[in-house]
Amino acid sequence: MTTDNDDLQNREQIFGQQIYTQGVFPTGFQDPAGVFPRVDYSYQSSINRAARAAKRNDLATNGGIPTLQKTRTGTPEENAAVPLPQYPHNTIWETPGGHIIEMDDTLGNERMMIRHHSGAGIEIKPDGTVYLSSINDMLVSTGNDAHVVVEGNAHMTYQGSLNVDVAGDYNMNVGGNLNQVISGDIVQQVDGGKRTTIEKNYGNTVKGHYSNTINESKSEIILAGSTQAVKGDMEIACEGNMGVFASGSQRITSETQQNMTSPNTNIHATDLSVFGDVGTFGGENIVLYSYNHHLGNTLWLGDGEGGSGTINVDTIRAVRIEVDGDIVASNSMTSPTFHGDLDGVAEETRKSRHQLYSDPDTGPGSAGNVGAPGAAITNNAIDTDILPDDIKATAIPNAAIATTYQQSSFGIQKVKVDPNNAMSEGLVRSKATGGVADRQLTSSEVRSKMRDNNNRNNTDFTATQIAEGKLDAGYSSPNPSKLGRSASSSPSVTENVDNFAH
Repeated sequence: MTTDNDDLQNREQIFGQQIYTQGVFPTGFQDPAGVFPRVDYSYQSSINRAARAAKRNDLATNGGIPTLQKTRTGTPEENAAVPLPQYPHNTIWETPGGHIIEMDDTLGNERMMIRHHSGAGIEIKPDGTVYLSSINDMLVSTGNDAHVVVEGNAHMTYQGSLNVDVAGDYNMNVGGNLNQVISGDIVQQVDGGKRTTIEKNYGNTVKGHYSNTINESKSEIILAGSTQAVKGDMEIACEGNMGVFASGSQRITSETQQNMTSPNTNIHATDLSVFGDVGTFGGENIVLYSYNHHLGNTLWLGDGEGGSGTINVDTIRAVRIEVDGDIVASNSMTSPTFHGDLDGVAEETRKSRHQLYSDPDTGPGSAGNVGAPGAAITNNAIDTDILPDDIKATAIPNAAIATTYQQSSFGIQKVKVDPNNAMSEGLVRSKATGGVADRQLTSSEVRSKMRDNNNRNNTDFTATQIAEGKLDAGYSSPNPSKLGRSASSSPSVTENVDNFAH
């Protein structure tokens, strides 16, 4: 109760809503402690305002999940949805400092609350929901075990850091999927071993660099196929021994050049083919063993610098033979041209045995008569009795055969990894978005980016967002798509209604 002559309003201006001890004033009733009457109860009933449905006591939300705590601070429609206690079913104990204990028995709004004047406290809502609010720190200490059972979903939001210290084992069982979105780095230090068992598929996507450092050995067993595709360069360096083994076929091709170098190289095959169009085969100290030699031009013997040599043959067919030394043929040789000393039977020597003229009579008692002429032999005739037809050849590895082989399934393989950079640009979207973002944006993020004129004029960015359906194609048009009335042609009358305490 107050009077018109007291100085309550003056004291409110000086000391605020909390009015402390001022003594007994000569005019009207005053609380000797200077607490009552409180300013918010000035000139009205002293019954607690929350008890008579003039307000609702709520706990602080602290920017958490507003849906858990409905307050009468919104629109009239939102305020109307928040039930108010009804007098006299709501019992409230409120201290001068603003601490509240509330027991509400209002039908349909049965609730309990213990509230600190700061807004911290605990509330049990009509449906049994327990709401706990702390303005500052919250400490929970348990001397033994602690159990938290949530029958439905759980949501935890930490605006700062989260630190978990576990002195023993950390066990986590997930019945469904485990989804993690981490904006920063992941750093793990494992002092012991690490083992991962995956029952189904396993995939990694790394948009940056990927590196592994292993101090000791590494073993990898793949029970099915394995494919590795590298878009750039690839190098394998081995300080020790290296082996490549295959129970099936093995192919090594290169589109440009392949080099093999070693102090000692061995190549063995039951069926060996080494051929090409041009090149060099052999060396200064190479010893060549073969069955037949098919020469299309010249067989040279010697060091090429005036040195001499000797060729010993059973059978040779060649177009041209040049020897800086002797030719020794135990069987036969055939060639249009011979250079060097010939020791054996060749076409020219056969001609010497079968002259075109008669031999002179040189026997005892001869009168020097000339004998009958020998049989005529053509210059390029081949005596098959002397030179058997033993060619044992496959095919001449000419340019056409080499080209055909290169284009076959055994030839050079064309390698193209992500030729249009579609995979790379799909992972790192900085190019697709014109440098605006390196990931796929949400619609709200696109709207935020479009507030910047530089982004609005970035054709790569806008084209990507239009293609993904995040931006309308007519965003740049200054004219609206349709003209008409912005208000209803049939307006209705509304009444502003608010609840007043009686």
